[in-house]
Amino acid sequence: MGVDVSLFRPIPKDEARRYVGLTNPQERLLLFVGRLDPVKGLNVLFEALCRLLRQLVGSYAGVGEPAPGHLPVLDDGCPISLAVIGGDAEAAEALRGDADCLDEVKARYGLKEMVAFLGSRSQDTLPYYYSAADIVVMPSLYESFGLVALEAMACGTPVVASRVGGLPYVVRDGEAGLLVEENDPAALAEGLRRLLTDEPLRARLGEQAHRIAQGYSWQQVADETIKLYDEVLTGNGLSLKAR
Repeated sequence: MGVDVSLFRPIPKDEARRYVGLTNPQERLLLFVGRLDPVKGLNVLFEALCRLLRQLVGSYAGVGEPAPGHLPVLDDGCPISLAVIGGDAEAAEALRGDADCLDEVKARYGLKEMVAFLGSRSQDTLPYYYSAADIVVMPSLYESFGLVALEAMACGTPVVASRVGGLPYVVRDGEAGLLVEENDPAALAEGLRRLLTDEPLRARLGEQAHRIAQGYSWQQVADETIKLYDEVLTGNGLSLKAR
């Protein structure tokens, strides 16, 4: 499994943010990309955000929710938001039809102003969203490989992910992002808190994530696959080069 590093590449943050419609350069953007399926752990992320807001957001510290139309603001004065991208074209249409239901979900978790359900986005626009984000979040309960994490890393964005399936092999804890225990809102909230409040750490992990992702380019994966097959065949008296 690999990633197209010619498509998924860092885009200057100012350019990426203009493309996705962010006008405040101080806004901290969290990004979730994946199916709206329980196994993807979106409910865990919502619960983690509720905990996080109680810890870090001034407008939640005994003052109630933000005014209608306003994002919650971190103690350092930076607004915080979450964009949710998921589903194919049909799922996106159904998502628009379920807007009232999604508003209920956001209201239930006290995240009405903070969360934007964007539906599907084409592959060629995803690098803009990854590059615009400060953190990509993967709260999955199971993940066979973690292609979303790899795409985000190739765009130079650090990842906070569950320690499940193939994710620990892609998101190396403390190198390309942070790993937390699955289905644990408190642990996820702490991981997000660490990155949101430490800009140098975000920058360092983002740079390392981009470098690590280059090892998963299609060319690199193809070369390693050919090398492996050649070693196996050579051990049996054969060779790819001889064919």
